[in-house]
Amino acid sequence: MEVVPEGVRSCLHTGIGNNIDFLIARATEIIESKQRFMKSYDLKMYEEVKEALDWYSKHCLESDLEKDLQEFERLHQKIKEEES
Repeated sequence: MEVVPEGVRSCLHTGIGNNIDFLIARATEIIESKQRFMKSYDLKMYEEVKEALDWYSKHCLESDLEKDLQEFERLHQKIKEEES
């Protein structure tokens, strides 16, 4: 396996974490405003975060990022249920 430099791991972790925090904040905002749907760019960011997290998990370290992403997924599911 390729060795990923510590600085790269750190920046990836921070960037992924920041994007997850943003998605959680957006989902919370949508739920509170009763907007009932997510914008396509939010969903695109979600797919990008999942892809980045998958790569990070395979090439770097296990982290709490997956748990954080699950929090967004829970909120996203709530939005989808309210859409119906």
